[in-house]
Amino acid sequence: MYKRSGERDLYDIAIGAALQWEAEQEASRQMTPNSKRNDLTMGRALRWHRFLLRYGDGPSQEFFTRPEVQRLFELDADESLPMIHAQSHQVTTPPGCEQSDLSTDVQHYPSLTRANFSSFMGEAHGIKQKEVSDNFVAKMFATRAFPLDLVINGLTFFSVNKVGGVALREMALREVGPVAFCNRLTALRAAGISVDDSVYTKLLCRLAEEVQTDLYETLLASDQHPDAYSDSATQEALLVSFLGSNDWTNAHVTLLALESTESTDSRAAAWNRVAQHYLRHRTHKLTAHTIETMQRSKLPLTYKTMMSLHRYVLPARRRRMKPVESQRMDRPPFDALNFVTRTAMYADDVARASKDLRGTDKVKSRVWIELLKRYGMKHRWAEFEKLVHWLASNFGGAEHRARVATALPRLKGYRARKWRRLAAFRPQTPKSALWPSSPLPLIFDRQMQQAIVTWGFRSAAVRNALQEQPRRDDVGYRWWQGLSLLMHLRKIGVQVDIEDVRRALWLRMWILFGPGVSQRHVNMLTRKVNRLSLGRYITTANEIWATEGDPRTTLFDIPSDLLDDTNADPARLQDLLAAFFGRHAHVHYDKEAGLHEYVDIQAWSSAVAARQAHYPSASPQYDLGIDRISKAKYRHLAWANSPLRVAVGLRPTKRGERIEPDRNGTWLSRGGRERVEAQAAQYETLPDEDD
Repeated sequence: MYKRSGERDLYDIAIGAALQWEAEQEASRQMTPNSKRNDLTMGRALRWHRFLLRYGDGPSQEFFTRPEVQRLFELDADESLPMIHAQSHQVTTPPGCEQSDLSTDVQHYPSLTRANFSSFMGEAHGIKQKEVSDNFVAKMFATRAFPLDLVINGLTFFSVNKVGGVALREMALREVGPVAFCNRLTALRAAGISVDDSVYTKLLCRLAEEVQTDLYETLLASDQHPDAYSDSATQEALLVSFLGSNDWTNAHVTLLALESTESTDSRAAAWNRVAQHYLRHRTHKLTAHTIETMQRSKLPLTYKTMMSLHRYVLPARRRRMKPVESQRMDRPPFDALNFVTRTAMYADDVARASKDLRGTDKVKSRVWIELLKRYGMKHRWAEFEKLVHWLASNFGGAEHRARVATALPRLKGYRARKWRRLAAFRPQTPKSALWPSSPLPLIFDRQMQQAIVTWGFRSAAVRNALQEQPRRDDVGYRWWQGLSLLMHLRKIGVQVDIEDVRRALWLRMWILFGPGVSQRHVNMLTRKVNRLSLGRYITTANEIWATEGDPRTTLFDIPSDLLDDTNADPARLQDLLAAFFGRHAHVHYDKEAGLHEYVDIQAWSSAVAARQAHYPSASPQYDLGIDRISKAKYRHLAWANSPLRVAVGLRPTKRGERIEPDRNGTWLSRGGRERVEAQAAQYETLPDEDD
């Protein structure tokens, strides 16, 4: 009946009756002298004990604590406990679950001993086990009078199942080397004692398993408490101190400790500190290796790291000037500009992919502007165009589009001032369709848009592509590549003003065909390699604007008969120059002398047409012979005495007169300013570019 029934609560009743009968038999034997002890009673209780445990019938907590029951478990040598462990699963097999699956899972359970059974009973009834502090265990390991094997056996006797970092450090100090420590750690785990998951414990076990003896001994010799390794702020401060004192071993240990933490911010901060240290000392190979390690771990780069890359890796650059690398002594063994650009792309991708990062962790707009300027000034148009397309694809999507019904967010500081200037200039032009969260309106402002046209033109000139049939290697480099790229930005929502495009192209044409003298070598080279006519430039620019820009407006409203290069009439050339460049052109302003220089376009075009009439040529001499002068100072002297040059202005005022800034930012007296403006009113003054 017991075997067939499902009730398994007979242990306390049956074993209690057997033990009571044994006690009565023991009392009767004591009353009879010279009587031998009969072990049949204990044997009978033991047989009932084994029988009941075989069918999963165990004692209750109160009954289990009785000494007689403990004696039965000792006589049984814990042989029946695995039976109750497996039998409990066999009896309560849930429906829909196969028995083979349960038997497989049971094999993975730890062997159930009397100590484990006692702990299970305590957990079931809410009674905690007696805990031994980690400091006490550490004192036992530190006592050299006790062998380590004896200490481990004692911990097993006291049912200690876990040790901490303090105890583990004392045990490591008793062993000689990381290999012996690993062997002792294996014995400790074999005894059923595990180690905690603190940062110090993980770091110590890792260094021992990898047999990094120097780092292992440095960690043990440290005066830090094991709990201090879990404090990320303390470890980051120590890392900075170790790096500053060139203590590489301790710095390496501290970096590994920060890597062992679960916080991604701590690991990122540590690696950023290392990268900044290498950047300050200009160790470029170690910097590149550190950045590659961070990229493999998907760690973000901070704003300070990006600024350090710009300061220590890229060559210095003065305002309005291209970077000079000829005098650089610490040139890196790789392309610095491409390296910084790829790093900035990675940093921005990680910052935008992580929602936990702050807005300050994203790459600033001024970084992208500086990279674009360096590519453009060095005539590296291929890399420049790739970067522009990357920025357009990442910040010109639908998530950055502005909605009409949504009000603009409140901006502060530089972004607010920049956005107000972008929204205020040229009200007749459609405003940008991009949301202020997109950096494209800040990156591609008016100056950058004009610079794109200029750099595209210069890149083609440097490759000698200003001709009808350029070389095979230079087919992809056309002078209108900057204008075409600008039209692409216009399609994705960047505000492009037609007046800025006209101004940029007007300056390029003036440098090519104007009579002025330039101080830049690239401008002189452009005039030398040019093989295209002014009409050809205007026609191509109008076609690109009509197809890729706004077909409703004309870029340059010039009559078509003036753009016909087949017409060799000098009058056509004179009318074309006057129609395109205007009556007067402002070419230079001397801040020290307060002089504005203009060119009389009518006199110049008449002189060019007259020369073309007397000396017909396929390429008219627009400079009137000034560019043929070899030395620069003589060219400037010839231009200063040219009848085409008109100088308007006044020297700085005398002492004692009232000083006011004029509209160009220089200092003139009130009367001098009025006279200059009155004389310059008849001229068309355009913003000047320092060419």
